[in-house]
Amino acid sequence: MRRLSIFLGAALLCVPCASHLNANPTKQSVQSAGSKEDLSVLAGKMLDQTNLARVDIKNGNTNSALRHVEQAQADLRDIQARSNGATMIPVYQEFVSISMLQPVIAEQNARANNANRQAAAANQKPAVVHQVAGDYTDVAVSTKVAQTNLQAAKAALERHDLKQADLALSDVQQGVSIESVEANMPLARARENLILARTAAEKGNWTEVHAALTAASKALATYGNENRPHSADAKSLQAQIDSYDKTVQQNHNDVVAKINQWWNTTSNWTPYQPAGQLSASR
Repeated sequence: MRRLSIFLGAALLCVPCASHLNANPTKQSVQSAGSKEDLSVLAGKMLDQTNLARVDIKNGNTNSALRHVEQAQADLRDIQARSNGATMIPVYQEFVSISMLQPVIAEQNARANNANRQAAAANQKPAVVHQVAGDYTDVAVSTKVAQTNLQAAKAALERHDLKQADLALSDVQQGVSIESVEANMPLARARENLILARTAAEKGNWTEVHAALTAASKALATYGNENRPHSADAKSLQAQIDSYDKTVQQNHNDVVAKINQWWNTTSNWTPYQPAGQLSASR
């Protein structure tokens, strides 16, 4: 169900674009990069509602927990309507807060620790415990796991069975695949800096746009020099960004569209890709 392979890295970057989670993806003030960004935001919202429901359950607040589960189901239905059959939805860290993933990681580590104790008691080879103390490069949410277990959580809450509801919601968190691979860190950094550049462009801060594009270019250069699957593509994209960046402070009418185009290109190099062409988000 999940793929969790952690490489410890630097401290996590909190990206300002996490504020998108409070917005309707079809009515964002910032020009969206398209379906992939919108689906990522929705998947993040669904996870956030799941986390909040578990907090309410621990506090014995059944009604509030039920409202959060129902909102998570609404977000999931929106995802399924847009995803054209894809069942693993990438969640890009440039659009969500790391605090949203902390409860997910905690649950996965707790289960791994429990598996270790059980294996030790049975004299079996223990499972690996994955402690996340650094950056992640790829996260994806399973819509199949979410649909089944959100439905189970709602039914349990409606009959006031908080224990079963919490177990179902913890299974939603187990359906999240988290991967952190050192070799892919430069690509993740390039994506982050492109979105930082977009945010600065929306504010008309061309000095920050230049700085973020320069950082994205350097990250792509690092990735391109590591003989990765898309190294040649990365070098080509780096050249485009460098060329555009030279005049961005004077000629920037199309900068947001350009950045979104570059971000979509880099997002195509991630492990999780949808089945077929994503439906239009607007």
